[in-house]
Amino acid sequence: MVDLGLQKPITGTFQDLDPMGLLWSMRSESWASEGSAFVKTGLTPTPIHFSADVDGHILASATLERLFVVPGVTHTTIHDNGLASIFFKPSGSSTYPAIIAVGGSEGGIGFGRRIGAVLASHGYSTLGLAYFAYPGLPSDLANISLEYFETAIRWLQSRDDVQAEKIAVVGLSRGGELALVLGSTFPQIKAVVAYVPSNRYGRNVKPPRNQPAWTYRGTPFQPDSPIPVEKINGPILLISAGDDKVWPSGPMTELIIKRLAANNFAYPYQNLYYKGAGHAAGFPFMPTTEEAKPHRHPVNDCFRRDCQRERILEIRFVATGSQISRSLFEKVIVRRLLRDGVPSAARAKQRNEAMVYRENSRRTLSICTTRMEHSPTSATGTGWERTPWHATQRAAWEALDCASRQ
Repeated sequence: MVDLGLQKPITGTFQDLDPMGLLWSMRSESWASEGSAFVKTGLTPTPIHFSADVDGHILASATLERLFVVPGVTHTTIHDNGLASIFFKPSGSSTYPAIIAVGGSEGGIGFGRRIGAVLASHGYSTLGLAYFAYPGLPSDLANISLEYFETAIRWLQSRDDVQAEKIAVVGLSRGGELALVLGSTFPQIKAVVAYVPSNRYGRNVKPPRNQPAWTYRGTPFQPDSPIPVEKINGPILLISAGDDKVWPSGPMTELIIKRLAANNFAYPYQNLYYKGAGHAAGFPFMPTTEEAKPHRHPVNDCFRRDCQRERILEIRFVATGSQISRSLFEKVIVRRLLRDGVPSAARAKQRNEAMVYRENSRRTLSICTTRMEHSPTSATGTGWERTPWHATQRAAWEALDCASRQ
């Protein structure tokens, strides 16, 4: 028997001890003409076939089915009060903390659907919320009324199966910006998780890009002005990347950290910085061996209004990041989000829950008694080389649990 957690490979697609190395380092035998064989867009199980051969003769084989949502999680399309959303409810009859999940400049509801299923599988009621580029909603990320999100908060608070004082928001890219905007506007939000966000209010995505992205009570939020993150009513987790070719999420999250420190922010906060990671992140342990197809990204197009053609061409590969850094980036994000520790691969296989990992002995640290680090050194990070995923200190949703108990 070979235990990848104890035995390093002699040769192959990865080099170090890693129980999930066979998954994240898989390579495609041929480049698909459109899209990627490894991009996960739906929630259907993914079968993975393993075989062992010697001199071309197969000695053993097995198939593992990765699940991206556990049995018992229900999802309902919601159109109440003008909302365009999917509500994921964990199994059981208890009440649960709630999370609003918002995507980025791609629009639609894809991010909310994917991460909503994962979060609900770990015991969080999740509202995957579209806010533009979706039927019945604005076509562009321009003049988006925050009253829409206020309606979503009230909808969650009205449910008997939701803990009304435990509502958080998570967002990616422009959705990370939005998560910070919502947290700084609505005190009902008790925790914020922002993937590769901006530190300032943005503008619309489509040309001529001269409109504010956000408004509230008829007043636009001035593009390029800093988001007052110090007004957020709970803990903050930021995730940033050093090889981000869409916009400089590393420096921008550092500015957020500095602003929080300057204002003596009362809650825990942390920036998880990955030197070799790019802007994109997907499900943990999905293969990271394919780069994004070349295309012009709308955020980068408008981030620097004075950019020249050469700059635009330079950033057309959106995902970027080294393979191992992207793998670390993806698995740490979700593990931090879900407060999981190091998974047991064998246990995951036995339960056919390759996405919803559980430790044999689950370890929980409370930030109520141990604050997240936010010194200049830990705030900016030192890259994955010095801060591997299994050595990170705390977890984002412990922040939610802690804040909601106070």
